[in-house]
Amino acid sequence: MADSPAGASRNILDADEMYLWAQRQVLADFAKAWDAWLVRAIRHTERLFVPRSLYDLMVNPSAAIDSKAMKESVGIVYDLARLCRDFIIGDALGWALFERRQGFAVGEVMNRLKKRVTDTEAAAYRRKWLVGLRQIGSGVDAYTGASEWPNGGVEKQWHRDAWKVTVKESIAELIAEIVEPALSQPALKKIPIATPNRDEVERFKLGVLSETGRRITDKQVARVAGYRDTSELKRFKRNDKLRTRTGTEAIRRVLSLPPSTFIDALDKIETRQRTRIAT
Repeated sequence: MADSPAGASRNILDADEMYLWAQRQVLADFAKAWDAWLVRAIRHTERLFVPRSLYDLMVNPSAAIDSKAMKESVGIVYDLARLCRDFIIGDALGWALFERRQGFAVGEVMNRLKKRVTDTEAAAYRRKWLVGLRQIGSGVDAYTGASEWPNGGVEKQWHRDAWKVTVKESIAELIAEIVEPALSQPALKKIPIATPNRDEVERFKLGVLSETGRRITDKQVARVAGYRDTSELKRFKRNDKLRTRTGTEAIRRVLSLPPSTFIDALDKIETRQRTRIAT
């Protein structure tokens, strides 16, 4: 075909019932998840501040922060990034299927999809991610009067790390695993967004980064689980029927490790590998 839906008129998209259904589904899923996240974020902000004394509350409000609740902040921010990521993938899937119905080859659709994903990611970053951070930041301001969140909740470095790990570094893999295979299917019954196993792996990687400052890869997780490559880990993340029971148990053992213990195990493995290479 000569013209692309990527440059097609908005009227063509708006007239496609399947595309409209997909968009409504993605928006409805996001709205439901956002409402649940917002309630959790507000309650979490309230738990962050448990005054030890009237002095702490009036003179040194930061001393009233509950350390255990503070650790939950990582999970709250990660969940916000996950909501944005799922929205981006859902939008990409609906749009790619629309282009496929217009007669474009899978390879051409995937090539055009890059710009769509880039634009959607930028919009989700501005309209969802930063809005969510500001929501948390405004809650902190209400308690302390002088939030550590600059400009009313704009990102800190570890927030940027959460976005990078959860969104930027996983989008391409999710597109390849979810969107591209769907383009060869005869019909779409339900929009698959992510799997609990994938989220578990990403949460673990973010927890290691937050606690130790070390950014780890899927390959390193697989190594500690006893594998030379990431094949078994990828099957675990997809919840693939071909995954093995032994592999699943090994990966879950790794994901249950405290971050510092994981780093110690990883360092020993990599040290042994360097020693073998040297000799």
